[in-house]
Amino acid sequence: MAHPEYIQKISANTFRISGRTPIEQFNQYFQCEFSLKDFDTISGILSQAFGHIPQKGESIQLQGLHFTVHSASPSTIERIHLKRLSE
Repeated sequence: MAHPEYIQKISANTFRISGRTPIEQFNQYFQCEFSLKDFDTISGILSQAFGHIPQKGESIQLQGLHFTVHSASPSTIERIHLKRLSE
């Protein structure tokens, strides 16, 4: 089960995620297959996907999930709004 500070379920397909969420835990919770090779947290995966540290409001779709940055510092993504996309 996810640690409450990392993943908060808002509705059936909407979540608030901490950028510090470990990738292994994220993968288990959302049944994803993000690589554990280069990064430890979902923030690292998203920063790589964006190609930079994104700012609030930037969004991206990966593995059937829509990620929107809710808050970020100059060095990391802090909070993410996540929505599962319909299959």
